[in-house]
Amino acid sequence: MHSTGSFLLTVIERVRAYLDEAVVDAKFTNDYLVRHVICPEMVNVMSRLSNNADNPIRVRHSITLVKDQQDYVLPPNVGEIYRFAIMDSGGRITREFMPENEFHPSGPGWHIQGNMLSLRPYPAEAETADIHYLPNGDFQPHYDTDGGTFNSSTTFTFDSAPTLGAIDNRENAYAGAILRVWTKTTHAVLEERVIESYDASTRVATVRRPFTTDVSASHSEGGMRYEVAPVGMNSLIQAIACASSMNLGTARNITQKQMQFILLQYKSAMKTIGDNLSFMQARKPKSYQKDTVDNRNSYLLGG
Repeated sequence: MHSTGSFLLTVIERVRAYLDEAVVDAKFTNDYLVRHVICPEMVNVMSRLSNNADNPIRVRHSITLVKDQQDYVLPPNVGEIYRFAIMDSGGRITREFMPENEFHPSGPGWHIQGNMLSLRPYPAEAETADIHYLPNGDFQPHYDTDGGTFNSSTTFTFDSAPTLGAIDNRENAYAGAILRVWTKTTHAVLEERVIESYDASTRVATVRRPFTTDVSASHSEGGMRYEVAPVGMNSLIQAIACASSMNLGTARNITQKQMQFILLQYKSAMKTIGDNLSFMQARKPKSYQKDTVDNRNSYLLGG
């Protein structure tokens, strides 16, 4: 792990080590690596892992339906939409819209066209419905040393010019990403929170659970060190570092032998993080013994 605890700086440090890339007077700057090497490989790794993970981040996005309007723009990082419904204040589904075949007698219900949600029959009245989706991890990660600002314990403003990487200007692009914030004075504590929504016009991210750090003290001490990246698991860092090394190694035309060594490290890291994420929910695992207290039919065997 990099001395700062940064996800992105750790990946950069490992990429340079794998490829024996210079740090001083380097051909590729840290910022270039984040924008053009780490970012695309991060999306590749996260997409591969999300298919089998037991802990995918689920995002709820509200859409205001307009009478007789067919198409509605979706957030930019939708991976899988698994529900489109109306929910009450207690979190209970009161009405759900089901997707059907194009030739269904009542119409297709809803379907996806590019970055739009298309409804047919058209809404008969104005109401608010929610799409529930899994984000695909497609966002611009970035790291900043002292430019983040707390507005409250649940809202945080990003720096307009981060130290590494770039701000994603797409509306709600960071929904489902992880916001990592260090305590200001000693940087002794690093908190990670899931971003629930993001306002691109103000660069304000709203997190799902409040930070425990002293927000008032943060204001008096100036900007915060923060990072927007995946959760800081070492096996995940290693997988993205290896994938990034192979990406950059292709540009540097490294030997086939060296590429194979990095590929072996990548496969090992992907196996570790894949196993970890695939079996986190152990109460109802993917397989189970039939003769247990949880199987009511087992009691019939005893007569």
